[in-house]
Amino acid sequence: MQEQTEKKLTGYPSIDKPWLKYYSEEAINALLPQCTLYDYLWENNKDHMDDVALNYFDRKITYGKLFENIKKTANGFFSIGVREGDIVTVFSVNTPETIYSLYALNLLGAISNMEYITESGKEAVSAIEKCKSKTIIILDALLPRFSCVANCNTVKNIVVLPVCRSMPTVKRVLYHLKAKRTFCSKEITFETMMKHGIPCQKAEYQTGKTAVIVHSGGTTGTPKGVVLSNDNLNYIAWVFKNHKNDTKRGDTWLCAIPAFHAFGLAMGIIFPLAQGMQLILVVKYNDQELVRLFIKHKPNHIMGSGAHIPSIQESKEIQKMDLSFFKTCGLGGTPLSVNKEKELVDFLAARGSIAKASIGYGMSETSSAISTELNRYYGKPGSCGIILCKSNVKVIEQDGHFEQPYGKTGELYFSGPGVMTEYYQNEEETTHVLFTDEFGIKWVRSGDLGHVDKDGFLFITGRVKRIYSTRSEKNGTIYKLFPDYVAKVISQVQNVEDCAVVCIDDPDFKTIAVAFVVVDTAFDLELMKKAIENHVSEVLPSYCTPKRICFVKSIPLTPIGKTDFQALEHMAKGTDK
Repeated sequence: MQEQTEKKLTGYPSIDKPWLKYYSEEAINALLPQCTLYDYLWENNKDHMDDVALNYFDRKITYGKLFENIKKTANGFFSIGVREGDIVTVFSVNTPETIYSLYALNLLGAISNMEYITESGKEAVSAIEKCKSKTIIILDALLPRFSCVANCNTVKNIVVLPVCRSMPTVKRVLYHLKAKRTFCSKEITFETMMKHGIPCQKAEYQTGKTAVIVHSGGTTGTPKGVVLSNDNLNYIAWVFKNHKNDTKRGDTWLCAIPAFHAFGLAMGIIFPLAQGMQLILVVKYNDQELVRLFIKHKPNHIMGSGAHIPSIQESKEIQKMDLSFFKTCGLGGTPLSVNKEKELVDFLAARGSIAKASIGYGMSETSSAISTELNRYYGKPGSCGIILCKSNVKVIEQDGHFEQPYGKTGELYFSGPGVMTEYYQNEEETTHVLFTDEFGIKWVRSGDLGHVDKDGFLFITGRVKRIYSTRSEKNGTIYKLFPDYVAKVISQVQNVEDCAVVCIDDPDFKTIAVAFVVVDTAFDLELMKKAIENHVSEVLPSYCTPKRICFVKSIPLTPIGKTDFQALEHMAKGTDK
């Protein structure tokens, strides 16, 4: 039977969809939710009001209280003039009040514009003026940076969310004693807004209606507004809820990525709450906080950046723990090297955990994930798992428009219910990234290089935009140089913990590669350098080999945990002789 099935394959992933063998017929043929984010949350939890929804500094908030506060918040927004279709700009992190606000705005049919809290005041003003927000939401701790937005002509109200409002009493009092509160014009406190709320009506669902605007990572330029609908984000919640994964109602879920990032919003808030899990809220996003919360709460599931999660195995206290409670270790952002991935998996297994290093791939433009590697089909180190049910992938030849077969590298194009509507007020970039094929299917160009194997597993090999031309030392011939692939080869060397490669201009070679490598300081760096050079020379042609190898303590990251290539390029140029 298997042999007959294989003979029918065309050899092209987008047609054969080999990943579908991992899904049930029920999931493949199921209808997707057609409702608002608020309605999807309600339908999945209306019969479980006593279950715990949020855990914030040890204060537990039930689903009943969650819905009660969402409705009060919606009435409050309505009282200050927020109406269906309004764009409300948000500067906050994952507090209960942030979650109440997101769902309250959705209930009203308004749009949450999730801005990065790392922006400057000038960037924040520009973002607000672009979408003409009349109402702004700002976490009180962020007011010193963003109080300048009160000067925007469109702004009528600045709703200040108190970071301590939902803390237990003692912690709330201590926070008040330590914190220095900044005030700004046009502000209204969250409490005051709630107190003067006016009963509002729930907006009706419309197919494709915008729910949220998130922003692309911006590692190569100015971030773009990614317009996501209710359908986009509900799909992510639906597809993971209907996976044969190890999650269930009542489990504890910790996501160490903020809600202003698509991954943090979809996988850190919308999915776990839609499944009725207890969401442990994180307001600081660093290694130390992740380790502290892991030890304290013993979460069943974690979603976080590949840059932060390995810190779990470095904790001496966690090294002594029984980890049988730990079921999912989801990683996004910067991928782990194959060596690091294996170390993490072995570490967890040795302590009784069923969790694997579940590496996924996604984009803001696909509402977060488009592929995932769950425990039940783990086993291909270096892959990003299989394509999500009802989504698809094409591997397109880089110099043309022809689809590549299994195993061949090209630019990755994705389609599916999670693909964004457009870039906000940016028709040029939208046209460049989105296109509709002859069958009426919308595809998004990822800008990433990769391939799909016959088992349906996705592998990422580099960035289209990170392709450089270099001159051969022997004969002057021009070749293409792929820094991400060079980094992948270096990461194969034993004891290499992390690696990133950048390319800089060079008068003799046109472009040269500079490698930044992280190794344990216990190793002799000269010996490590020789080991890397030997391995690279065996695997790569001479024109691809790095001209310099720089050992660093860590690879610099952007605020969302991706490799900061711009910082590395500055470092590389600064070390030129």
